[in-house]
Amino acid sequence: MIPSFERETSPLTDAEKKLIPLLIKGFQNYIGKKNAIPGSMIRKKLKLKNIKISGPRLRKMINHIRTKDKSIILCSCGNGYYIASNTDEIKETIKSIQHRVNSQLEIIDALDNSLRMI
Repeated sequence: MIPSFERETSPLTDAEKKLIPLLIKGFQNYIGKKNAIPGSMIRKKLKLKNIKISGPRLRKMINHIRTKDKSIILCSCGNGYYIASNTDEIKETIKSIQHRVNSQLEIIDALDNSLRMI
């Protein structure tokens, strides 16, 4: 869990874990970057099934699929999430995630520097 974000980053509940197969099945309709589905649309589709999920909790479930479930290779882009249709899509997602990680590390360095100046 991330301090100050416990609710959003807490481990998946049993109910959320039960939704993972439903999400994986749904992603079968979104193969390839050109067919990406936005998180907001995923949430709307779930809401039609009377399943209400917040954006952070959906991202937590997607993280679970990406790290724990090997049945699909789930990628993302500015348009949403999709199952990779080729290695270039996987490489592009890796670069995107690495860029975000590097950006977060820059923020940590800047905050550390600020802390040392106090």
